[in-house]
Amino acid sequence: MTEPSCYNPGVPVEPRFDGDYTHNTGQIKSFTILDFFIFSLSLLIPIIIGFYQGWRRRHTMDFDEYMLARRSMSYLPVGLSLLSTFLSAISALGIPAEVYKHDTLWIWTTPAYFILSLATAHIYMPVFYHLKINSVYEYLELRFNRTVRTVGSSLFIIQTICYMPIVLYAPSLAFSEVSGLNLWGSIVTVGLVCTFYVTVGGVRAVVWTDSFQMCLMFASALVMVFGAMTTIGIKTMWDSAHRTERLLFLDFRLNPTIRHTVWNLVFGYGTTLLALYVGNQAQVHRYLTCRTLRDAKKAVWISCPGYILFGILSIIIGLYMSALYENCDPLQTKLVDNSNQLIPLFMQDILSSVPGLPGVYLAGIFSGTLSTMSSGLNTISMVVIEDFIRIHLKSRIHKDKERLISQIICAIFGFVCLEITFLVPRYGSVLQASASVLGIFAGPLLGLFSLGIFFPWVNEKGALGGLFGAMAITFGITTLPTNPQEKSPLACISNCNVQAFENISNIALQRVQPRTTAKPERYEGFQLYRISYMWYSLTACFNCIIIGCIVSHYTGSRDPKDVDPRLIVPVLDDIFPFYYLPEHTKKYYRFGIDHEGKFEKKILSTLFGSKEDVILKSPKDGFSKVANSHSVSFETEL
Repeated sequence: MTEPSCYNPGVPVEPRFDGDYTHNTGQIKSFTILDFFIFSLSLLIPIIIGFYQGWRRRHTMDFDEYMLARRSMSYLPVGLSLLSTFLSAISALGIPAEVYKHDTLWIWTTPAYFILSLATAHIYMPVFYHLKINSVYEYLELRFNRTVRTVGSSLFIIQTICYMPIVLYAPSLAFSEVSGLNLWGSIVTVGLVCTFYVTVGGVRAVVWTDSFQMCLMFASALVMVFGAMTTIGIKTMWDSAHRTERLLFLDFRLNPTIRHTVWNLVFGYGTTLLALYVGNQAQVHRYLTCRTLRDAKKAVWISCPGYILFGILSIIIGLYMSALYENCDPLQTKLVDNSNQLIPLFMQDILSSVPGLPGVYLAGIFSGTLSTMSSGLNTISMVVIEDFIRIHLKSRIHKDKERLISQIICAIFGFVCLEITFLVPRYGSVLQASASVLGIFAGPLLGLFSLGIFFPWVNEKGALGGLFGAMAITFGITTLPTNPQEKSPLACISNCNVQAFENISNIALQRVQPRTTAKPERYEGFQLYRISYMWYSLTACFNCIIIGCIVSHYTGSRDPKDVDPRLIVPVLDDIFPFYYLPEHTKKYYRFGIDHEGKFEKKILSTLFGSKEDVILKSPKDGFSKVANSHSVSFETEL
């Protein structure tokens, strides 16, 4: 007997997918020995890469080689490493779950990657690259003072320690409860593997392992897409997405309390990404290892299409997942406890018929975890050496000892992150949890660097006031949340095999279970606390800039003429199309800073830069002393 559709009562449902799918059997499948073998192999390869890089350069492995690869890396592996650092298991689990629970509006994050690449490669990066600094937080001391540098690097360490346990815990929990993978066994194993190859091989091991892991992540996503395409079919997927109203591509509402709109996905999410590429040592560290500025720009632009492609593949996976479970929602039948476990469940339903494919996908997911953790550990050790040990010791440590200290620091923080992982609760949405962490720290840090680069009159007090003020506001927003306005697709269980689910008997007659309501409870408090999590970083950045400018004004603004021109970006002179403005307009917005002889005009006629890139001339005597005191060389013409 044909059941009526949940979504169109007068129309019969599509035939249920036959076979041993979970909505037919009520039983969750487990990994095979072959799957575990493939997963183990994916963990062994990074160990081999790390050991090889460490052994090959054992006689020349000083601090510069260990941390920066002597600035000799080519753009392709660096670009893949940039891509993999924050394209983690959170993205692989969270984006398909976002599509399943909501809609396809996430596609609007693709323009955000273009904005990110443009701003990073042609505004922020040239400043850091030409200074030849090791830690991006050295810029803060050159621009403000040592206190600002110490605060900035401390916030980075705290942010990374808070973020990495989420990246490690989320996939381990999801796969353990759905596929039989031991939770703490996988956490400890992955954490130890990551700590080992980073400690032994240094940044070269991290970059080359990231490249391998990025290829594995794309391979696993493609395997899932083609497997779902073969099992479900494109037409069935598209028709299901249309019926369930998941095909939403346009939402231009200006209400900041709406969870996702075109505006907050493009500009809000874009700001979050930009914050990671500008104020986060893990990303800056990568492009500082490139041979030339041109290669560094190429590395950033290579990561852009990679982000877009992986996002599109993840959206497609989410649509196929919604088609398979259209009339038997795993969340309503309690097959899974939360949306983070949907992908492991879908993986077993789609790929388990071919031995080994679930293991390939599992390896791809955890590759994202390894790449994020390895980058975090490597850069934490760099920051501790550069921003704490070096500047507080009167005598310089020998480079060999610095390398050894870096390895010890890396190992210590690896174990610290493992310990913190045991304290991580079960997050609802990993995307939202990560956005909250990044909003509290990354957004204010982006504002801090923007204050230094674009506002030459801002002083040290303004920088710290803006940073702490923005953090306080963002912390209040993220810790006192109210549900933003959203409307999710309806959850249907009309075509479940009732006999297979003991817990479904009480709701078997209900055709539709709404997951959320379109009208959230009325909130009487401060309306700022209702904004979508997508606005966290952008709000924090703007708050930092506004507060910083106000505090600087009332505490005595700095004379722009006293600021080294190399620490400031003359935006109207350098960025298309602003350099076509009249000269008197551009002169006004230079704020009295003399950039003559410091910068040659560059034209961004291509995405990868040109022969007219910024060229730094010899510094004024007064600034060279400051540079030398901070281990920064300005003496050679780049």
